[in-house]
Amino acid sequence: MSYKITSQNCKGRKIDFIIQDGEFLSKGIGREFVGTLVLQDRFENGTTFRLFFADNINVGFGLFSKIGKIAKAIMDENSIDAYRAGKDDYLCCFEFTLEELKNEIKKIEYIVQPPYYQGLFCYDLKNGGGFSYLFNNIEEADQFANFLGLEPNIL
Repeated sequence: MSYKITSQNCKGRKIDFIIQDGEFLSKGIGREFVGTLVLQDRFENGTTFRLFFADNINVGFGLFSKIGKIAKAIMDENSIDAYRAGKDDYLCCFEFTLEELKNEIKKIEYIVQPPYYQGLFCYDLKNGGGFSYLFNNIEEADQFANFLGLEPNIL
């Protein structure tokens, strides 16, 4: 599993979205992540990827929080909460394959709104959820977009 691209000082958040008149409208939910965003080739096969925050602070804090939630649920004898805590995403992670993008099961948009932000908005069309990743550096955002073959959608 190798990192293809990294970018420091990014912001990320889980999103819920709806599609209205062909446009994706989203709102952030949950905790905002700040740190080093990476694009990882999951199996070094060039078709399965993930975007997530891989810096030590996010990984350490997230893992500690996840273990704490699982332990609390076990102590409360609540197997459902323990299961949910075990499945919880603590790295703001969006996984996708090139096949899923091609077949429109998942979608990634590169949105640029000068001078305010540039970011990747990732949608899982099966479950109505996704993630947004905002970049401080336009050149790094362009690198991610170019690697994924995305054209900027300038607002």
